[in-house]
Amino acid sequence: MSPQSSALASRRPQRRDAAQNRGRILAAAHEVFAEQGLSVTLDNIAHHAGVGVGTIYRNYPNKDTLLAEVMADITHTAIATAQEALTFPDAWEGLRHFLHETVGLQARHRALREIMFSPDKLGAAGHAQAQELTAVLQSLTERGHAQGKVRADITHQDLRVLHLMLSALLERSAGQPELWIRYAELFLEAVSVRPPPRPLPPAPGEEDVARLLAWNPAKENPA
Repeated sequence: MSPQSSALASRRPQRRDAAQNRGRILAAAHEVFAEQGLSVTLDNIAHHAGVGVGTIYRNYPNKDTLLAEVMADITHTAIATAQEALTFPDAWEGLRHFLHETVGLQARHRALREIMFSPDKLGAAGHAQAQELTAVLQSLTERGHAQGKVRADITHQDLRVLHLMLSALLERSAGQPELWIRYAELFLEAVSVRPPPRPLPPAPGEEDVARLLAWNPAKENPA
């Protein structure tokens, strides 16, 4: 084997290890951000990934860069879900599928909920992806209008506001993980021009509402 071939062979395992480490870091970041939110540190992620924090810095200069890649993956998933919804024969059913899938993702991912209220953390690339998602959502609502399945005065911006509203509900209703479904279904029935309405999940009781109103983010996320 020539010296050049030997050098190439010695570099291949390093490249493979580097790629494996990067994949391990990204997977760990997804899990830790989902569970703990934006307050996690690179030390937390390194521990979860089973690597040293220096390995993270060799792949990502700071936490925001890693967070941006996590959010890019999530946005790609949302775009793919919206595109899938466009293939549903019934446009209203496609809209329902998109809403349940994406809000369900919010329910499982704390950092995603938190970043809904801090969009500046997305960066330029994240905003570009958000615009791409917005364009697909516009197609989704316009298809509903064309089929006569969605009220003509409903826009894709209503979907964005609804996600924001449900994010707030998800933050307050940790002990009632499916409460958001009731309000998602209420929205869907409100925008629909198709009969008849489906049965709703149970309404919250007095104690449930009192707990929602008493929710304090400072107690949930002590400094």
